Amino acid sequence: MVSNKDTMKSLFTSEEIDKTVPVVPRWPLIVQALSAVAMLTFSAFYHLFLCKCCDLYETFLKVDLAGICIMIAGSATAPLFYTLMCD
Repeated sequence: MVSNKDTMKSLFTSEEIDKTVPVVPRWPLIVQALSAVAMLTFSAFYHLFLCKCCDLYETFLKVDLAGICIMIAGSATAPLFYTLMCD
């Protein structure tokens, strides 16, 4: 039986096998996803309680706008990080 390493040796040179693939961090994508969840949650609370509780209208409006700001910052995190990432 031919091992996987023997097959790799026959297909690639030893220099190509020894090269390591850089690991790309995933945390910027997680930040982007969590910011989207936060924005949608805050917006849902605002629109759900808008007609139910007029006293808290200003508070929920501020929370909704804060969610939009969080989404803007979170959606800019991944492209900026991956664009400016060094080797």
